[in-house]
Amino acid sequence: MIDFTAATERLISAQNAAERFKALTTALADGGFDQINYGFFDPTSADRAEADVIFLSTMTTGWLEFYQDRALHLTDPHVVKVRERNLTPYFWDDDQVSRLDDPVLRDTALLTREAGIGAALCVPMASTFDPLTPVAGMTLGRSERSSMDASVSTRDAFGLIALSHLFHALSLSSLSRERLGIRPLSPRERDCLTHVATGLRHDAIADRLGLSRATVELHLGNARRKLKARTLAEATARAV
Repeated sequence: MIDFTAATERLISAQNAAERFKALTTALADGGFDQINYGFFDPTSADRAEADVIFLSTMTTGWLEFYQDRALHLTDPHVVKVRERNLTPYFWDDDQVSRLDDPVLRDTALLTREAGIGAALCVPMASTFDPLTPVAGMTLGRSERSSMDASVSTRDAFGLIALSHLFHALSLSSLSRERLGIRPLSPRERDCLTHVATGLRHDAIADRLGLSRATVELHLGNARRKLKARTLAEATARAV
């Protein structure tokens, strides 16, 4: 049995995404979920249709390297669902694999099954900036091949979905920053960029924050460099 209250507290108190993922997988193991994958689109890619997927996973390093070498993120039916803007959680087992019309998608699904995922609850998740655009997904899998929807109660399914979304909300920004090599912004740098995002000019931002124009420009310049952005507009987009 999964203690959802205790799991929630552990996720919230974790200091970073790695600790949070360990807390999540430890909690889910109590419910028999031994194959956990959290994947998000590489934020360095401008084209989401071709973007690599970055994983935190309990699966073997050998499988993850094989997955990357074979570019299976382009034919993985779960990733395809996210690319197609699916945001509805779903159960996955042998029946769903057999119903795939596309033989390439089916072959990748069979490879995934051979790697250890017999059945799973899959949870696509959206960008916090655009709630209609999926950017990540959590696969809560079991090695056993039994039907997932027959063994997971409605209450537990909602709890599992909630834990997945909590992990995503707490972790995606820091994981994306790490991937981009971005240093955290100071509170003032964040304030200045926030006001830029609302359309305020530098003089207006200075008045709003009680700073000089030169200080505002200094904060914005520092933020742009930290975010590795060529322009202030790009820095604002990355900060968001």
